[in-house]
Amino acid sequence: MVAMRKRRRIWQLENRLRLASRLHEVRVLLASLPRGSQNQFLHLPKASLVGLTPVQALRRGLVASVMTAACGYLER
Repeated sequence: MVAMRKRRRIWQLENRLRLASRLHEVRVLLASLPRGSQNQFLHLPKASLVGLTPVQALRRGLVASVMTAACGYLER
């Protein structure tokens, strides 16, 4: 039982680190924009992501879709 909890904590930590890394990649791409605009992109639903926010899409592993949406957001 203890080993199972430890594995679950490790799994959760790995997921958080993976998400943080992906968010960093998106923020680097959007670095030319003010921080507020970056936050707006990350936390508002996007039609190109089927109504998901980019953060939700990153959690689901849709990294390429989020990066494409970020490129489109930069061009606006």
